[in-house]
Amino acid sequence: IVEKYPNQTIMIAAHGGVIRVFYAFAEGYSREEVGEAKGVISNASIHIFEWNEGKAETRVFNFTDHLNK
Repeated sequence: IVEKYPNQTIMIAAHGGVIRVFYAFAEGYSREEVGEAKGVISNASIHIFEWNEGKAETRVFNFTDHLNK
């Protein structure tokens, strides 16, 4: 995706399991450690990842303030 849309903002909607795997990838977990990645992923939560110099970086994880309005 980042190769097809360089230097653009991309929104992806996904289930918690997919988010957990991407988070684990961004944080350097091995495949075996994915289950140990951060706790709860709330329904309708927002996560922001940036792709810089070939590496994913977590900017926001499990943001839910918009759900309390």
